[in-house]
Amino acid sequence: MPTPQGLIQRIPLLEIRQSYEKPTLQTALTPNSDESWLKEPRTAQRNKLWSLCDILIDLLLTGCCTLFLVFAFLVRAFDGAQVEDNKTLAEALTRATTYVS
Repeated sequence: MPTPQGLIQRIPLLEIRQSYEKPTLQTALTPNSDESWLKEPRTAQRNKLWSLCDILIDLLLTGCCTLFLVFAFLVRAFDGAQVEDNKTLAEALTRATTYVS
């Protein structure tokens, strides 16, 4: 084991040759020593409730994206169509584009 004198290095501060002591090595006597580490890898465990929440959020976001794409395809399909021919669809698309607070 190195002596405490070997762990300290003197570094000059200014041209007046003052120095301070700076530790250059940390000892391994910490609570997280090698004995607390696992000897072999293992699979991380997930909570089933969190997995279910992740799946539900993914389904919600996928549904929103799908509805947006359906809206875009409807707008593209009826681009330039006469409003008189499709009044119900025109009203529905107009309501879908307005922000409701």
